[in-house]
Amino acid sequence: MLRKPLTIGYIKAAYDYKLGYARGLGDARKIVVIGGSSSLFGVRCQTIAAETGIPCVNMAVTAGLGIDLILAKAEDAIRPGDILLLPLEYDFYTAEAKVMRDNATANTYLATYDRALLARQDLPRVMASLLSLSLRDAYSALAEMSLAPAAFSAASPWPS
Repeated sequence: MLRKPLTIGYIKAAYDYKLGYARGLGDARKIVVIGGSSSLFGVRCQTIAAETGIPCVNMAVTAGLGIDLILAKAEDAIRPGDILLLPLEYDFYTAEAKVMRDNATANTYLATYDRALLARQDLPRVMASLLSLSLRDAYSALAEMSLAPAAFSAASPWPS
């Protein structure tokens, strides 16, 4: 299977890392930040946890996934009693179902990295994901797969 470890694969690695941290907190009440890159770069969980005394997990990765998948991925980190902080991108308030279904980044992610989440989607989304991969995607995947070993070193913020 061709994959895009540099432009798409980091999303899975980031979610795995963040979900592992959230699960490591057990059933303790926590603050969960949900959003795109504005939440990733604009919300500092260390500060929130220090100010509130409540552990904080920033589940944000990229707005490119779309609000539907961002919420679905955050769902696995949420437990009853958690506090949710959703500083969402403006575009999420106007996104239509067709726009989400035809999201190339999200579809590539679902088809190549998150089959469990793909299985939870409706049939039109599954078909859009499986049929969205193009020849251009294949070429860029080959390039990324050849460059990935150099990019994912021990200093990488996300495990490979």
